[in-house]
Amino acid sequence: MKFRTTLILIIIALGIGSYIWFFERKQMSTEEREQKGKILFSLKADDIDKIELVKEKETIVCTKDKDGNWSIEQPLKYMADKSPLQSICSRLESLNSERAIKGEELDEKKIEDFGLKKPRIIVRFRARGKEMSLALGEDAPLGESAYAQIVGDKTVYLVNKSLYPVLNKEVKDLRDRAIVEFEPNDLAKAQITHEGKTIEIVQDTNGWQITKPLQAAADPDKVSGMLRKIKNMRVRDFTDDAPKDLAKYGLDAPAYEVSLWDKKDQAAKTILVGKEAEKNVVYAKRGGTDMVFTVNSDFMKDLARTPEEMRDTKLTHLSQANIEEAGIVIGDKKLTLAKSGAKWEIKEPEKKEAEDAAVVDLLRKLTELTVTGFASAKPEELESYGLGKGAMEITLKPKEGDAEKFLVGKKSEGDKKVYVKRAKSDEILIVAADFLKDCSVDPLHYAKRQVLDFKTDDVKRIEVTRANNPKQVCEKGDDKTWKMIEPGKGAAGADVITVIISNLSVLRARALIAQSPKDLSHYGLDAPSCVVSLDIEKGGTPESKRLLIGGKGPEGTYYAKLADGDFVFTIPSYVVDNVMRDLAASEKPAPEPKIQGQKKESPAQNKSGD
Repeated sequence: MKFRTTLILIIIALGIGSYIWFFERKQMSTEEREQKGKILFSLKADDIDKIELVKEKETIVCTKDKDGNWSIEQPLKYMADKSPLQSICSRLESLNSERAIKGEELDEKKIEDFGLKKPRIIVRFRARGKEMSLALGEDAPLGESAYAQIVGDKTVYLVNKSLYPVLNKEVKDLRDRAIVEFEPNDLAKAQITHEGKTIEIVQDTNGWQITKPLQAAADPDKVSGMLRKIKNMRVRDFTDDAPKDLAKYGLDAPAYEVSLWDKKDQAAKTILVGKEAEKNVVYAKRGGTDMVFTVNSDFMKDLARTPEEMRDTKLTHLSQANIEEAGIVIGDKKLTLAKSGAKWEIKEPEKKEAEDAAVVDLLRKLTELTVTGFASAKPEELESYGLGKGAMEITLKPKEGDAEKFLVGKKSEGDKKVYVKRAKSDEILIVAADFLKDCSVDPLHYAKRQVLDFKTDDVKRIEVTRANNPKQVCEKGDDKTWKMIEPGKGAAGADVITVIISNLSVLRARALIAQSPKDLSHYGLDAPSCVVSLDIEKGGTPESKRLLIGGKGPEGTYYAKLADGDFVFTIPSYVVDNVMRDLAASEKPAPEPKIQGQKKESPAQNKSGD
């Protein structure tokens, strides 16, 4: 029984296929073949300013104004979504026939079979004042085509059947689901009213400012995030076009009222938010219109912020990576740090290489500063907070955009906090005072701490002169072995020399103490306890380095300076311990701590420089 049924179905399928093949073959004349690929309408998509979609039970009419905005005119008046209408226009512009069947070879039966006696949809449109229409019938039995006919033309065209879903739109598909259109940067003012209380924020040249119920800088990230959510709000469902009772939707007394003013347009764009329609969905409407719709409620968290929560709690929103210059002024002292390529340098008071880690640490602390409290917003109170004349002034200049300036005043709360003020605002802020340890006008604080930098293999000669001891001089022979040449010739302690040179090759100052001090005796450098001289050959070019070592410094260090340098600095005691050993001795050298060249230390400052 099953075999018989299958056989019958196969015979029927072959019959239909044969009919279509013969029919198509019969209809495919030379002229018709020439029609294949022909563009049906000579027009540009942008020239279409009216579209009418006619279906059995509904006709939708949309028009475009001179500014390119589409609106629905029938069966209701409403803003239209540009996207589906532009898709229709584009398809009409590029619509081509896959083949054509001449009208004289068609009868009423075939027209009916093609679905063109009662078309599924008729699209009427206007381009440059010319009215055109296209009727779309049924899909062809085989292939990816559908039957279509230009109204007033008896020829039937086969077009790609994907045209149908592009045209088959309901009113809800064409209604604009955007709630309110605006660009955040073009706004002058925004108001949020909730439970009778209004927050007003205004955008000026300094960014967003809270003006009601208090005067304060607004957090730009919170404001932009809120506005972005409002701008991106979309209608979920069109609930009621002509509501008789707004209380049904909680819109007689809205939970929130949001009003936006454009810089050019004085009329406010308002959104009213009602009660919950379902979980995470609320009723809403535009101000001045009747229609009620639903939207996702995720934006309401931003609207619920209090004025205090909207305040800007970051000293600056500049990114550390984008800052290319930093300045610190205290009274008549000024220090400027500037980026030169990938490196930092001291630009003022005297140009020098800077310690990148020290500058980066300063910028990181400044850009991460968080406001912990608000003291006042009265300009007349600046002096009482130490923010008047003579206050520390910090300026940060980004690669692009305006520089930002801050004033730093008195400390408070047992020196744990300090008062600061943004130059562009009257607010007096409170921040943690820790950053001040890295904030100085003394160039020593930021100067490069690399004392020596060479390859150990490049050292050809070492000379060590110790107080009350004979000078020792060792040279490296062609066989790379070290030999003592003074005070007497003989074998040198290679292990001791190797450790000394290794220590010195990457020597970094623990702290920069003074620049060009008048009295070296304060550091024991007028009569050094030890002088180390190195003859180095870099790429065939000879050079000499002399390190002077003085008295003991703080925290297990020794004072030192280069003979041709102007900085006095401190170095670790283990370096001095090794340098003081007998170059001819075979004694075991002091171990080199593992932290050498690895640990990053903040530069120290010693006020006893001169």
